[in-house]
Amino acid sequence: MSQTEQRVREFVPGETDIDQWIRDHRDLIEREANSDAPDAWVFQSFLDSIDEDDDDESTGSDEGGDSA
Repeated sequence: MSQTEQRVREFVPGETDIDQWIRDHRDLIEREANSDAPDAWVFQSFLDSIDEDDDDESTGSDEGGDSA
């Protein structure tokens, strides 16, 4: 088992929060996203989705707000 495999916690659909899993493994995902591998775009899309979520939370957007 490689060191990377030892550091990655298993993702269990339905039980694991995907956003938190990506945040927990961000350093490894960034390394893959910055690689020359043909699937690097997949890892970059993971990072983009987390960054968009973080931006939404920091701006305090209220999607279910009351309208006047």
